[in-house]
Amino acid sequence: MPIRALVFDVEGTLFKSKSLTDAYRNQVLKLVSEKSGLNGEALLKEVRRVISELRREGYDQRPPSTLIAERLGVTREEFYRAIDEVNPGDHVKPDPELVSALKEMKRTFKLAVLTNLSRKGLTGVLRALGLSEDVFDVMLTADDLEALKPHISAFKRVLEALKVNPEEVVMVGDIVASDLAPAKILGMKTVLVSDEPANSPHVDLTVKHVAELKNKISLLQ
Repeated sequence: MPIRALVFDVEGTLFKSKSLTDAYRNQVLKLVSEKSGLNGEALLKEVRRVISELRREGYDQRPPSTLIAERLGVTREEFYRAIDEVNPGDHVKPDPELVSALKEMKRTFKLAVLTNLSRKGLTGVLRALGLSEDVFDVMLTADDLEALKPHISAFKRVLEALKVNPEEVVMVGDIVASDLAPAKILGMKTVLVSDEPANSPHVDLTVKHVAELKNKISLLQ
């Protein structure tokens, strides 16, 4: 069945920014500290415990920050209120190569975003990258989803919004457990954005930058 749509994760996929990740993390740590009374090494020990717990559950790359926060007693509303204080434009640079590649792929495929960022966070990131929102036919954020990735319902929602069958869709992400494994379960093709190839049945193709897809997407047809 021919590919009709490409679905993209955002953070770690359309861009990589350690400083933005750190800024988000610091906001959440501050919130957890205020709620729990933990500070310093005691706080970090609790965070490490939660991350180890999630890794034992299968999140062996980078456990989703939303899940980490939840295990630390932070509500979804508190989490997004905290991280939305961060301005992505202070940490993300324009990427003309990405912009050009997405515009080229849009001529052939429907494009969508499926992210655990809020709508405000996504808008800030796209603006910083130099991307117009109208590049994407569908944008689903934490504001639109009852259950966030890796819950399979999030992936079903994007398929419904695009009006396509799973076999006609490629899911592009940087974390196998939360971006690609659920998509593969539904029958979608998958692309991992990583500097290292992955030995996983959930990964059909690996690229180092999303722009590579415009020349490699035929390998998935």
